This record gives sequence, structure tokens and C-alpha cells, in this order.
Amino acid sequence: MKKLLVSIFRFFKREHMPKYIVLASTFIAGIIVFLFLSKQDVTGTIVGSVVGFIFSTLMISLIKIITGRFEDSLKVNCDTDSILKVYSEELYKKTLTLNNTNIYFAYNDCFINDGTYKFEVIDHPNNYFQLDDFIQGNFESIFKSHLGSYKENTLTIRLDSFVKDDVNKKITFNLSRSNFYNHLVTNRAIDVMLFNSISLRNMYECGPVLSPLENSKMSNHIGINALVFLNDGNILVPRRKGNSTISKNKVTSSIAIKLNLPDKLKPNDDINTDYVIRDNLFDNLQERLDLDESAIKIAKPNLFFLGFGRNVYEAGKPQFYYVIKLDIDTKTYQSLAIHNNKEKKIDVDKLIYIADYSSFKFDKGLLKFNIYNNKEKIKKVSVKYEMSYLCNIWHYEKYKNK
Repeated sequence: MKKLLVSIFRFFKREHMPKYIVLASTFIAGIIVFLFLSKQDVTGTIVGSVVGFIFSTLMISLIKIITGRFEDSLKVNCDTDSILKVYSEELYKKTLTLNNTNIYFAYNDCFINDGTYKFEVIDHPNNYFQLDDFIQGNFESIFKSHLGSYKENTLTIRLDSFVKDDVNKKITFNLSRSNFYNHLVTNRAIDVMLFNSISLRNMYECGPVLSPLENSKMSNHIGINALVFLNDGNILVPRRKGNSTISKNKVTSSIAIKLNLPDKLKPNDDINTDYVIRDNLFDNLQERLDLDESAIKIAKPNLFFLGFGRNVYEAGKPQFYYVIKLDIDTKTYQSLAIHNNKEKKIDVDKLIYIADYSSFKFDKGLLKFNIYNNKEKIKKVSVKYEMSYLCNIWHYEKYKNK
């Protein structure tokens, strides 16, 4: 009984969307009951006061629920036109063409891999990112902007800087540590209005160019995006759940994750180059694509690092982009997929489309393509997309055309 009461108390103590849904439902039921009692002439004045209190509390809960529907837009402005009014079009405006349809978006491409460069990682596991004093002072109000998102704090791998040596064909990445809560109150809340139209973007990243990584006040953990193709040309396209920290109900890259720490890594151990550039993808193929270890061996994944850049919408968050080709066809993937939907994870996918990449096109702000169901029937879908997904496809088209 004690555990149940503690669980109930914690449920109502937390700032999250289910709490306000329960409160709204309860208050609606309460209003109905008291309205019924008021018709029975039961102490009308008292009943009226109680109804007034319940109604005002109900309105607060409903406002929070409605606001949650627009949470992502309030946290990160993904309107390309307004973003390119802040940042240089010449530097950051990119165009993607698929099936004679075009979309333009903002992206800071830092490196397009032509296969001739070598990579080196210099890791500083004991260096921890510290929030700027202003952000720390407004932590609570910024964090509340993630009301409808599942939140869990973990260590993250921050990209402090990179050095591109064109003479020796080498890129060096300098890494340190941060955590996911730092990400939620910096990159992932860059457009939250704090007071008098002040946001973190117009304080720290007001343009016309992004701050160098070395000077950035953002958490800037490394994001990993990979397009996964089957050998018949179809592509795996996940669609996020409604409680993701960003891109709710939108499609993303086949693998769209943060660069996680290796499972067997000790706290003060360095992360090596092979893990950052390659091995982390293989560690995530199972979890993100509903495949077990034996299925991965059958699929024989072949990976290529397409390049990296910075997400302008999220204030310069670094993203690494890949393409992975599996040596299995659509029917084989369907037979191997285990659909192991684990709960309580950050940015969970609610389903994975098997899509015909050659059918991709843009129309009125949506991505349209053909998908295959388990009965091998073709269906057309129109979906919203994560902005980083466009960057991944942009890199892939550069690679494919070469």
C-alpha cells in the first residue's frame, strides 16, 4: 500500500503530460457531479464555489495539454524561412531534389567524405561541459518546456572541436562529456521564450553564422544518423512516438540516435576512433531496426561514413551521417524483424516503414513515398519529417551521384 501511495504521489508531483490528462478527466467528472447536485438544491452557494475552483483548475490542465501539442515547435523553430532570416543563406541554405520535387532547408555541412580522409579521435573523458550561468539560472523554466516528452538523464559525448587537415587528408575530433539534461536545456530548447521575447537562440546564437564549436554554450553531443537500405533498393524509415523529445510522430533516418558510450567502457576510459566512426552503428542496428544478433550476421551490414555537419535548427548540434546497406531483401527483413518494442527509452520509434526510396518526393511540406506491408501490398503515405533526415538524404545523394 505504501509503495502504491508513493507511486501516486510521484505521478502527480512530476511535470508530465499524463498528469494533466488525468487531472482534466477528473475535474470534468467533478463538474458533472456538482452540476447534478446543484439541480437538487444542495447548498447552491457552496456547490457554485467548488465548481468555480474545479473549472479554473480544469482550464489550467487543458491549456497545458493543448500547449503540449505544439511543444516541439515552441522548443525548436523548424521553419526554414525564419531560420534563414537569422543565419546566412549563402552559407547554410541547401536544396534537395527527389523525383523532380524540391525542398530547401538550413544546414552547416562541415565535411563530405570522398573516401580519401583518415580520422582520429582525441577523447577527454574527465572534461565535463558546464552550463552557462544564465542557462543554469533558468534551468527549471527551460526544462518545463519538455512537458510532453519522456526524459531520462545519461552521459553524452560532446564534440568540443574538430580539425580538418586537407594537406594530410585527416580529420581530428576532440571529445569530452556532457549529459542529456544539458542537451534538453540548450540545443533542444533553443527557441523557448523565457521573458520579453528572450530565447537562448537570440542570446547565444543570434547569427548570421553559428558560433565555432570551441566557443559554443550548447551541450552539443554528437548525433548519429544512418540511412539503412535493403538489397532490393528499399529503405527502412522509422516513425517516432508522440513522447519523443523532438520530431514527435515524424519520420527520421533509419538510425537516429545520440552517440552512446560503449557498454563496457569504464568511466575514465577513452573512446577510440573505430567506435566513433564505425562500431557504434553496429551496436545500434539490433535495437533500432528490430533485429537480433543472428539476423545482423545474416544481413552482413556494409557501412559508409558520408560526412558530418551541424544542425542549424538546433543551434549547431553536430551530426554524423552514414549509409548502411544490408544484404537481405524486404521479405527476408520482414521474417527476421522481432518487433521488440522496449518502453522507457528516449526517442522511441512506434513503427518502421519499408519504403521504396525511388518513390520519395516532396509535396506541401510533406514527404510522400510508397511502403510495403507484411502482405507485400503497396500503400502510399504522406508524413512530416525530421530536419536532420533531410541532411542525411542530402549527404547520400552527394555520395550516390559520385
